[in-house]
Amino acid sequence: MHRDGLVPWLPETLQGSRLSWSYPLPNQGVGGVAATDEFVIVTSRDRNDAMDVITCLDTTSGVAFWQHTYEATGNLDYGNSIRATPLISDPYVVILGAFGDLRCLDLETGKLVWGKHLVRDLQGGMPQWGYAASPIVADGLVIVQPGGDSVSMAALELETGKVVWTVPGRQAAYASLVHWRSGSYLQVIGFDYRTLGGWDVANGNRLWEVKPKVANDFNVPTPIVSKQGVILTSENNGTRLHPWTREGSVDPTPAAEFLVMAGDSHTPI
Repeated sequence: MHRDGLVPWLPETLQGSRLSWSYPLPNQGVGGVAATDEFVIVTSRDRNDAMDVITCLDTTSGVAFWQHTYEATGNLDYGNSIRATPLISDPYVVILGAFGDLRCLDLETGKLVWGKHLVRDLQGGMPQWGYAASPIVADGLVIVQPGGDSVSMAALELETGKVVWTVPGRQAAYASLVHWRSGSYLQVIGFDYRTLGGWDVANGNRLWEVKPKVANDFNVPTPIVSKQGVILTSENNGTRLHPWTREGSVDPTPAAEFLVMAGDSHTPI
């Protein structure tokens, strides 16, 4: 729920479940499902693989409340469907397509509130396998990674889509951002394609960075942030814990490492 990698409990055993309802999608979907007590948001593609399709279902019955589509053509490895899990921030749901379409929809009706394109409008540079990081909302701002040299990170007003700040930097990675208040800063924490970093939510200033010992991680798993520090896992550098410093940055030297656990795709919990 809070994108912190923490769960309150796990069952002692796994038991079978009864199917309550199902809903056929027009084409494949890759991104995760987002849900509230009332709504289930799921993404897919149209039958011709030319449009992104966002569907809102009733949590109880699986009946479709609305469907939102837009043209998004291209050809990516592993399909062209939306990779990023929708972000629900009531009364809105924010969608980021694999080709850079950023859209804020009304959660109840599916009507477009505003839209931007990370490449055409924000001078982004699309990653090799498409945009995959889910947007995040912090202090009323939607924060995304266009991944361009001049606009690596950007913050937009949730209600209007107005650009509040942009900062230069590196190409985007695939892991989603998280946010954390440490020291005097509310910061967003995540990867660019080479390093882990923290950015000030208020203005986008980069506060710190951590370079891995071994280069060329894909940086797909989302970092886990806790009071102890930031936990990372990747295929070339294993799993490691970087503790907080007194200033609210992250110590580049790990306090603990487990090199055998080297996840390249799935975020641990």
